[in-house]
Amino acid sequence: MRRFVRICCMLPLLLGAVACGTSNTNDPEKSSVVLHLGAGTGMQPHFSNADSLTVKRIIVIPFVKRDESLSDDNENFVPDLNLMKQRDIVDFPVRDIVLYLEARRTYKLLVVGCKRRDYDLAFRGTAMNRFEMGTFDVTATLANFDLHPKTANQTPEFYTCVCRVDGTETEAFLPDKTELLTGELTRIVSGLSVTITDIPTYVESISLIAENLTISSTAVTGSVVLFQDTGRNEDSLLATQVPTEEGTIEFNVYLLPMMPSHDTEFYLEVTQRNAGAVESHTIITDDMPGVVMNNRFMLWPNRALNLTGNFTKLNVGFQVNTSGINLDDPAWDGIGYGPA
Repeated sequence: MRRFVRICCMLPLLLGAVACGTSNTNDPEKSSVVLHLGAGTGMQPHFSNADSLTVKRIIVIPFVKRDESLSDDNENFVPDLNLMKQRDIVDFPVRDIVLYLEARRTYKLLVVGCKRRDYDLAFRGTAMNRFEMGTFDVTATLANFDLHPKTANQTPEFYTCVCRVDGTETEAFLPDKTELLTGELTRIVSGLSVTITDIPTYVESISLIAENLTISSTAVTGSVVLFQDTGRNEDSLLATQVPTEEGTIEFNVYLLPMMPSHDTEFYLEVTQRNAGAVESHTIITDDMPGVVMNNRFMLWPNRALNLTGNFTKLNVGFQVNTSGINLDDPAWDGIGYGPA
């Protein structure tokens, strides 16, 4: 099994906004850089019962070029963990985040957004946090810097962005030549919603199960770093629910993205009352390029996959409804399915 190396900070935390290391405005070798952070097009609610804004904490991670002679590719930037900052927020935009960086070194800034209960620098590496940040490789870089939920079936909703020099598309910057950086957080996880209607009264509960799940994704692109081996395990169970009085169940879960080479099947396990018999149904649909092929589903960053069907037709399958879906823009889309 590959070993995940967590980020850690060797210096004590400062008071106020959580930060590692120190900043000295009088140090001639350092320059101040100001960051303004906005909410990108992917910040709108994802499920119908969702909060309007789920980012309540941001973590700013400077990555410094390990050798100034190298290109500006992400693999040439390593995290400067002593300069990490954490700030709790109420609303967007977030302004005037100040960092003091080495004046003549080249940097890129990664920002991770989440709920306050999901991650805290003060408790990094402990059970208090729902996810970890780090790498499975020997050396962490911006290219291989990963987000790693504690359990694959309990993925928190987090967002990321790499900041740019204000008014440009440039991510790499020299602090002594840069005054303002800007960024827009975009959801890096995927959403899965499964709604089942007309469930008969003899059904006690229904469980939603995945064949495989992504275990770790890159923070910049959401691409798959580590994927589960095929086979049921405790992380395969996404949720179990009891039908409402109206005979309806709605599952809403977040998962790390699953690209075409790491697609998965989903199952519904139906438990009957009294007898306790369990029936297993594979969720089946018509093929839709980029979404589902041969009943194997792909999940993309900042995309929601919505499945809706009638209990009596679980073995018949659902038809794919592609109306209103734009796979080319960055906005959060719900991909709708209707009963056959």
